[in-house]
Amino acid sequence: MAEINERASTSLDCPPTPAPPMVSDEMRRLSAEMHNKVSAYIQGQIEGTIDDYKLLEDMNKTSTQRYADMKQVTKRVSEKITELNKKYDAIHPFLDQIDEIDQATKRLEEAAAVLGNYVSGLGTVSCIHTMASELENFMNKMISIITGDGRSLVGTMKGFDQTVNVILEDATERIYSEESGIQQVPLGLYLVRGDNVAVIGEIDEELDKRLDLDKVKAAPLAPIWIAS
Repeated sequence: MAEINERASTSLDCPPTPAPPMVSDEMRRLSAEMHNKVSAYIQGQIEGTIDDYKLLEDMNKTSTQRYADMKQVTKRVSEKITELNKKYDAIHPFLDQIDEIDQATKRLEEAAAVLGNYVSGLGTVSCIHTMASELENFMNKMISIITGDGRSLVGTMKGFDQTVNVILEDATERIYSEESGIQQVPLGLYLVRGDNVAVIGEIDEELDKRLDLDKVKAAPLAPIWIAS
């Protein structure tokens, strides 16, 4: 028994603890400096990461707000389009009526133009017949004719018809000038078309003979219209 206790006492003996190594002050300083630098680096990384997360959070909030605003704008635009479509559907029958009125107005204008040409033709015919009835008084008399294209013709009227075509004997054309006297161009027997007759009048032959046409100065006649 004593032998067993001796063996147990022997087995329970622990090895001696080694002495702690000697650490110099320089190593402590370097270790502390390294610890501080590593801590500062890790702290900087953590702060940078935090800033990045804050920036992402702000961007997400801004994007969310923008999307919400766009959603509201889209909703309002959609409502306006729907409202405009309803208004268009409401006024569409009136637009059709306006188109019909416009077409009717065009047809009325065309009819008015045709009627105006017809009335103008009636007036021209009436004027021609009235003038033709008056020309009988000028037969075999010296007359002056002013044409629509601005010519002055003088001669003895020898004939006419119902459309006021006039035949002149010993006809001359008198050309006026502000610089020289009246030039007289002999035409002989001459036919004046009725659609070119603007004015017809009888000339006092005695008075006309006493005029010195070479000394009469006047501006040339301007065309009244151009005969077709």
